[in-house]
Amino acid sequence: MAVQRLRIDIAANGAVATALVAAGPAFHRAEVLAALQAAGVVHGIDQAAIDAMVLAAADPKHTGKHPLANGTAKVDGEDGRVELLQVLGPTAGRVGEGDGIDFRERDLLMPVLTGTQLARLVPPSPGQDGRDVRGRTQPAKPGKPARLQTGPGVQVDGERLLAACDGVRSWTPPRLDVVTATVHAADVDYKSGNLRTEGSLSVRGDVQQGFTVTAAHDLVVQGSVFDATVTAGGNVHIDGAAAGPHCRIETTGDLACHHATGPTLIAGGTIAFGDAATHCQARATAIVAQSGRGTVVGGELRAKERIAVRTAGNGNGARTTLVVGDTTAAAAAFLRTYHADLRLSQRAMLQGRTSGPNAGKALRTAVRLADPITKEVLALREQARVALLAASLDVSEVLHAGVHVVFGEHRVPIETPRRAVRLRWNEQDQTIAEEPLP
Repeated sequence: MAVQRLRIDIAANGAVATALVAAGPAFHRAEVLAALQAAGVVHGIDQAAIDAMVLAAADPKHTGKHPLANGTAKVDGEDGRVELLQVLGPTAGRVGEGDGIDFRERDLLMPVLTGTQLARLVPPSPGQDGRDVRGRTQPAKPGKPARLQTGPGVQVDGERLLAACDGVRSWTPPRLDVVTATVHAADVDYKSGNLRTEGSLSVRGDVQQGFTVTAAHDLVVQGSVFDATVTAGGNVHIDGAAAGPHCRIETTGDLACHHATGPTLIAGGTIAFGDAATHCQARATAIVAQSGRGTVVGGELRAKERIAVRTAGNGNGARTTLVVGDTTAAAAAFLRTYHADLRLSQRAMLQGRTSGPNAGKALRTAVRLADPITKEVLALREQARVALLAASLDVSEVLHAGVHVVFGEHRVPIETPRRAVRLRWNEQDQTIAEEPLP
């Protein structure tokens, strides 16, 4: 029979049904439909593809593969999200009296009144089920609810998130709050002393050498930070410089400054340089220097996910180290708990070796303490591997010779300059791969 030259093959996931045609006598459309029915194909049948195959098979020498049916792909639901009604960040200025622009007012902090809507809670979508060629349902994965933590300054009214008090909106994902804002309209120096606040803080001046500024939420310095210590629980924005070998700025959110010379900078989010960074020690999730000169020279920049700069190094011997796929912060946190647990485990083992009614309990305690340590080590290794695969180093202009590039624990000195290059880790070859920037 002519249909013997026709066999229906269905993909393992049921997404496609393909006709495998061998040489032989011609066959008719009805025979193809019968073959599909016999194979259990009932959904997504492409009538035009059947006609084209029948026409091609009129040639007895014709062989080949013809997709005849396609399943309907499932569409997973979108995760819920928090949609802010006004995006945080500096503006170019504010219209003042006489319709002029007052560039001293940049709305870095967003003041709100009680009852103001801060954001909208967008619910997740359920997704849309698919069907394979046999007609079986392919269930879609529903989206996850938005990750949101609200502070005492936020009232949840259905999908609306409202200010429960007067203050300043603080958004450090996933936490939304309204906090008290403090303005210090001068330098931080001997006249003011060290500054500390449980809310947000705006310093309309410089932070002078040796002083400390601490804010539980966002911090804005409209001047520079000179060999001082700045700590924040939200985002930090410095209009001027972060300068000096004893300058240390640490925040759980994002950190931005115009330029930096010699400081230590630590951020839970992104560190962004508006112009250049020289001899810095910096650690963050991402580090960016793509505006102004966009140059990083000297020091060591460590990012878990991404470093993106215009120029790295200067070719004059300044040792510049760029590290991506960095998980040293997680490793350090693990080591702190590890040593504490290890001491408890050793003490329990010692007690277990002695005779007495509690010896067995002590041994069980030692084993119970050792198991989480082993699991944490394995989780830390997997975290480092995932970070390494996702990490990238982008240099849009010049990556100078002499720069040391490090992916995780893999170090490669740059011996010849590169231009407009992206570097990634190739796990298969255990090498750092290069590709031109788009």
